[in-house]
Amino acid sequence: MPVALLVGGLVAAVGLLRLGWVSEFLSTPAVTGVLAGISVQIVVHQLPAVLGVPGGGTTTVGRVRAVASQLGTMHAAAAVIAVAVLLVVVLAQRADHRFPGALLGGWWARSCACRFSGCVSTAKACWERCGVGSRRWGCTAPAGPTSVT
Repeated sequence: MPVALLVGGLVAAVGLLRLGWVSEFLSTPAVTGVLAGISVQIVVHQLPAVLGVPGGGTTTVGRVRAVASQLGTMHAAAAVIAVAVLLVVVLAQRADHRFPGALLGGWWARSCACRFSGCVSTAKACWERCGVGSRRWGCTAPAGPTSVT
């Protein structure tokens, strides 16, 4: 979190001081390499949530090994939801780049997670059961008091 705040502060300072022209000195291969590395980190960190496994490991390779060793305990519903959300995002981008595919996919994934957890009554009951702060896939425990009207 502190690194994110520091980077956000630096980006804001560069914008306010109008120093964006400095980025023109960075070569395209260097920028491409950094972005590829960041994308690998994001994918590897999200794999446990996508597959519904506990994960583990401290390095990128260690995390991949931990997830690979846990594939036998993969939660099928979590994987299906993740693939469906990815399809929604990609199809929305292809249909019209202004369409909020990530927002729609996230909303749909949240409703599916609550439905799979056995909460089939109403959206309000599901929201109260899962809560805003709940990070668990199955929504098996209440996340605490929420105010949804």
